Amino acid sequence: MKRSTPQTCLTQEVMLQYLREELNAKETYQVESHLMDCRKCNETIEEYACTHNSTDHPARPIPQTLVIE
Repeated sequence: MKRSTPQTCLTQEVMLQYLREELNAKETYQVESHLMDCRKCNETIEEYACTHNSTDHPARPIPQTLVIE
């Protein structure tokens, strides 16, 4: 997984892997940590969760603690 920093947003691939629960525990933690600080990625992953939720690749719901309002 490509690491993210506050200056570097998550890639689409990483977001989709996160939603499909394909990341290991460390990667999941990194994604969730980034989502807590990055409004852009948080909004984007919410959109992906809505549009990429199919029966072939069900997406995990976004934890409410990560939703930035």
